[in-house]
Parts: sequence; C-alpha cells; structure tokens
Amino acid sequence: MRVATLIATGLLGTLLIAWGLIAIFEVFGDTPPQEAATEAPFAPMAAREAPLHRPAPPDASADANTPDTAEAPAAAATAAETKTVDVSQAVDAHAADTAPKPPLTSGEELAFLKENLFAHPDQTLEMARAAHRRNPNAPEAPHFNWYIIRSLVGLNHFDDAQEETRAMLERYPSHPLSRDARRHLLSHPMGSVQR
Repeated sequence: MRVATLIATGLLGTLLIAWGLIAIFEVFGDTPPQEAATEAPFAPMAAREAPLHRPAPPDASADANTPDTAEAPAAAATAAETKTVDVSQAVDAHAADTAPKPPLTSGEELAFLKENLFAHPDQTLEMARAAHRRNPNAPEAPHFNWYIIRSLVGLNHFDDAQEETRAMLERYPSHPLSRDARRHLLSHPMGSVQR
C-alpha cells in the first residue's frame, strides 16, 4: 500500500511538472532560450519596450523601378516636407494643450479639491487660496477656507493652519466647518497631550 502511494504521488508530480512546462511554452511561445538569456533582467523599461513607430521595410520592387537620377532629391524633399508638417502639427497640438482653459466653476473646483486633498496638498492649497481670493463672500467660501486649512495640515504647516483657522473663525463664526476646524486645530491642537 505504501509503495502504491509513492508511485501515485510520483506520477501526480510528473503530470504537474509536464502541465507547468506546457503552460510555460504556451505563454512564451517559441522564444529561443539564448534570446531570453541575453536580455538584461533589470534593463530600463524603455530598452525592453518595442519602439512606437517602426520604419517600413524597403520595397525591393520600388527600388528596381525608380532610376537614381533627379527623382531621388525630389523624394528627399518630399520626405523633408512631411517631417516639417509633422513638427508643425505637433507644435499646434502642444499649443492647443497649453491654451488657456475656461475657468472652473465653484463646483468643479470643490470636486478637484476633494479628489486631490491627500494626494497633492500643494496643488489643493494653491487652488483653494485662489478660489477663496476670487470670491470670499460666496456660499462655497467656507469650504475653500476649510480646504486651505486641511492642505496646510497635509503639508505639516500646523502653525499656519492654526492661524488660518483663527481667521476662518473671524470670517465665518457660525459655519459648521469653522467649528470643525476649531475643534481639530485649536481645542485639541496637534502635538498636545490629551487629557
């Protein structure tokens, strides 16, 4: 009984190894082992990726039919013109990307601030300050001020956040976000010992 178990285990192991080899062959196909060994395992990603644009292989029939006289410089000039067009198109595309965009609405700004508060507190701080400066009396102004405070905390500028909280309490004394900021930054400041 013990011998039969050993034989069955050996056969099962052999089947698993064969199945693994077949799976590896299906994944890697017919890549020769010497080709895989020559590639450096820690080569930069750009070196391992295929180029985005591969030049077309030369057409043998076109070379046989075209004379090497005055048509060669004309073909080179045409190629140069297409490259110039490609560059000008790229410049136009870049100009379109850097063109001034319409201003964001308050709702769009608040959505941006909410999405980027923890990931990019520096950008959040800049946008919140700009939005708060544009219209400090808007209904969303306390929200922008709250994002200023939260961004300062995210950047570890606790003293500036406390100063901004005091200013927010003067501007919007009855707003719930002012009370929230006071509770977190003035009543129980960061680094103080809790009772």
